[in-house]
Amino acid sequence: KLSGHSAILSLTANRRKRLNKRHARLVLFL
Repeated sequence: KLSGHSAILSLTANRRKRLNKRHARLVLFL
């Protein structure tokens, strides 16, 4: 379960980073 969740977070993080690095930071904090 943790692995799957981590993978999803990774994908979303990559998408956010492409859009905005600052936005990615907010996602990590959330």
